Amino acid sequence: MLTEGPGPVGLLGNGNSFLPAYRNAGVPMVPVVELTGSTVQDLRGKGLVIVSASIQNDGLLRQLGKIETAFASGWMAVRSARRQSGYSTGFVLSDHSDWGGLLRAIECSGAERIGLVHGETEPLAHYLRAKGSYQFVGQPGDPGW
Repeated sequence: MLTEGPGPVGLLGNGNSFLPAYRNAGVPMVPVVELTGSTVQDLRGKGLVIVSASIQNDGLLRQLGKIETAFASGWMAVRSARRQSGYSTGFVLSDHSDWGGLLRAIECSGAERIGLVHGETEPLAHYLRAKGSYQFVGQPGDPGW
């Protein structure tokens, strides 16, 4: 990952909450500035601002002036979704993993407690139960319990 770039990187939303964990794990990250009323002029026309889709209409974004927008999602692989999104461009990037990737991530993490929160959780829960070495986070009736 780049540790410097052509301009400042701003964040608006919950992205800031993840940065300490990445940095503490030794992942090199570019310096970021939280987009606030006092930093908007430092970012206007000079860099990249990353926001959650849920806050795309925030008043701070309007203060940045004319901007180009992009959206990163697995849905950007679907042509109609790209056309209907209203974003300037789209990047195909999914947070979903295949079966082998999930199992490798669980094994490499060394986790003993697993939380399954959405999607087709039962096949994975069944497989992990059969291995017998995992506890599940949550309550009976929760997905994957």
